Amino acid sequence: IAKLNNLENITSPALNAIGEVYIVLKDYPKALSFLEKQRKLYEDGNVNDGLGYALYDIGIVYEEMNQLDSAMSYEMQALDLFKRLNHEEPLVFKVLGNIELKSGNLSKALSYYQQGLQIAIQNNERRASATLYNKISSFYKTTNRADSGIYYAQKGLKESETISHKKTILEAAALLSGFYEEKNAEEALRYLKIANIYKDSLFGAGN
Repeated sequence: IAKLNNLENITSPALNAIGEVYIVLKDYPKALSFLEKQRKLYEDGNVNDGLGYALYDIGIVYEEMNQLDSAMSYEMQALDLFKRLNHEEPLVFKVLGNIELKSGNLSKALSYYQQGLQIAIQNNERRASATLYNKISSFYKTTNRADSGIYYAQKGLKESETISHKKTILEAAALLSGFYEEKNAEEALRYLKIANIYKDSLFGAGN
């Protein structure tokens, strides 16, 4: 509808949303095709945050496919563009953290996650806060620091529940179930049940 009426300001976020759904479904070639279409809307030099989100999400696709140099390039472009628009997007720092983690730079990865979380809290962006709490928890799982991991996953779960965000509820509950597996079987099972409910509601065969 937006394309038929030449409404670029609506075409751009629609393409972005479709691209993001394909990222969640891990269909990266399809995600990339929609995000590239979004990026090309700005080839005339008319820049707004839509281009920033196109670059950010293209970076995610490359990070998920472990093409880390390309991912870093797109995330840095997104960071630069958002800066020019006087906007800080906390989730860019999440992806930068992921790239550093995969590159083996642990302290840099944690620093990016914490930077993103600080911005998200400051701007009251609860979906971003929930995502970054979970990312920091996952980082501590990787580095075998269970107590810190549980702390951040519980913060992530609480934040997710306040906005009923299924994807981050699933992530936090799955993390908590894993952390409690060797500590407290009852708690592990409780969180596993929560994770399974949300996994089914997001990715069940009927959906």
